[in-house]
Amino acid sequence: EFLDGGGRQMRSVISTVDEDVDAVTAAVESPFSGGSSTALANSIRLIRNRRGLRYQGRVHNYLVGVRKAFCSTFRILHHGYDLDQEGLHRKFERTTGLLRMDIEEDPANPRPHHFLAVSYLSHGLYKEAVEEAELAIRLFEKKKTDPANYLWSLYIASSAYLETGNPEEARKLAEKAIQSDIYHLDSHYILAVVAYRSKDHEAFHFHLGRYLETRDLISKEPSRFGGMVHNTFASRWLLHLFKGILKLEKKERDTAQDEFTKAKALSPDPFSYHFTLGGLLSESGEFPPAMEELHKALDLNPGEPKVLWNLSCVYAGLGKRTEQVQCIERLLAMAPEFPGAHFQAGLACMELGKHANAREFFQKARVLRPC
Repeated sequence: EFLDGGGRQMRSVISTVDEDVDAVTAAVESPFSGGSSTALANSIRLIRNRRGLRYQGRVHNYLVGVRKAFCSTFRILHHGYDLDQEGLHRKFERTTGLLRMDIEEDPANPRPHHFLAVSYLSHGLYKEAVEEAELAIRLFEKKKTDPANYLWSLYIASSAYLETGNPEEARKLAEKAIQSDIYHLDSHYILAVVAYRSKDHEAFHFHLGRYLETRDLISKEPSRFGGMVHNTFASRWLLHLFKGILKLEKKERDTAQDEFTKAKALSPDPFSYHFTLGGLLSESGEFPPAMEELHKALDLNPGEPKVLWNLSCVYAGLGKRTEQVQCIERLLAMAPEFPGAHFQAGLACMELGKHANAREFFQKARVLRPC
């Protein structure tokens, strides 16, 4: 799907591009994670019908034989990663199966390892993502080829480490990427998140500034970045939320609200904004405003169990055990096997003196997760 007059721009490029150009790239935006995130990359979308140009690979195939490419600025919206759960599962099974076949044929080729890591990360298989990404990194370094996917592999491993509670490894890999290319957007994002979680205000503001500077360069001079993939291009709103929370913790409430307002304007949708802000406020111990934000998220999406779970945590923080149990019971009606819900409800019932109810919750928790 063309964006912002992309079709007209493409026709103009076709009529004016030099004869010795083999291929033309477009700025391709790829929504993922249900549309809550968007990646951006320059990707070849037009080729001349010449001998020697061919695609290679079973999946995530790439052009071989391109001698000269022209980087255009027309934009395309790619919907291939913004699928429902069933579609994502089918795509995952097909893609990983084909990539394993490529690996079996040529285990020293970093590309299929890299794209297998991409698939694992997208499905929350963080341990597997780290293993494949780190193998791809070693192979890319050995071959000294494909710098764009090398940086992407570093981001995958770094992001997976961050998700599994290993910020130090995430930081090391992100810093390694920046040593390779100081304008690697995703690594500045990772380092900003690491700094936010450790409450390192100086490092957070440094990497936030570098992120915003790099993002501006990507928008103005896309050709400068070649085939580099920018997974966090649309994540600016999250950094504004983080900055707002840091300001709130320093009692700079007006400045914090300014950052929240910026984040809301940039967020992909109102639900994502209220749900994420509610979670961050809860983590910071700001329980009353967290409850307000999570109720707004619940009004927008009453069927999302994660909202009820976060809301139950807020009630726990406020010492409102009855409301906590009610919230968890409503959650379990939607998602009977929600991790940790039965156990937390049991603890809350114990505090309320409802020992029979607590025993029932604990028994269910034991069935779901036996020792």
